[in-house]
Amino acid sequence: MPYWERAPDPRLAWFLERISFSTDPPGERSPPVRVVPDGRIDLLISVDDRGAGRADVFGVKTVALFAESVRPVANIALTFRPGAAPALLGVRADELTDRSLPADALLGAGWSARLLDTPDLRTRAERVEAALLARLPSVPSDRDALAGQAAARIERRAGQVRVAELARELGVGERRLERAFRAQVGVAPKTFARIARFRAAWRALERGGRPVEIALAQGYFDQPHLVRDFVAFASDAPRRIFPSR
Repeated sequence: MPYWERAPDPRLAWFLERISFSTDPPGERSPPVRVVPDGRIDLLISVDDRGAGRADVFGVKTVALFAESVRPVANIALTFRPGAAPALLGVRADELTDRSLPADALLGAGWSARLLDTPDLRTRAERVEAALLARLPSVPSDRDALAGQAAARIERRAGQVRVAELARELGVGERRLERAFRAQVGVAPKTFARIARFRAAWRALERGGRPVEIALAQGYFDQPHLVRDFVAFASDAPRRIFPSR
């Protein structure tokens, strides 16, 4: 499946991390894809080779999804920065956790129909950005950036940070941080840190590292501890996902 990315419109850069594209070859459909938690909210637009399509918002995941299409599809995925989606979509992040909703339910009736009648991925992506740009005037100018700042610090440390320590660094109480994180990111900061550590271990395994060494480097107690997180977040043990490790 061809895959590529581009940066969003600069005016949306505070909200969007990236825009990604993927297409199935004509006459073929991709095998099921394991989508593991990454702490992000995504807006996914999919159109099959007959022109039928849909647009959905996927909340932060705490378990893996297995995505499969009946026919070849072309996808556009807009990935929101942690903590940024609620201001633009008008919904608490924790109302979307481990759920998906039709984009029309958040962005207005008929939103996806106006979007999906475009002939190519490039034009479709431009229309999505234009629709989101049109919502910027309604975004509060005093939006709370606490959760986004906290999430960035957690990811810079690959999840190896204590919530109490993080709250002190940001000059807030733990309860204040917890409330903001759930509302703006979708999970508790401790869960987000576990996901960040899991993702760091996943990337290390992709690069060919050995599980026992990765477990220690990423702050797990031991290899079984790493395996438990993989079963929780990816629905399988590392040796089954990366059989050559």
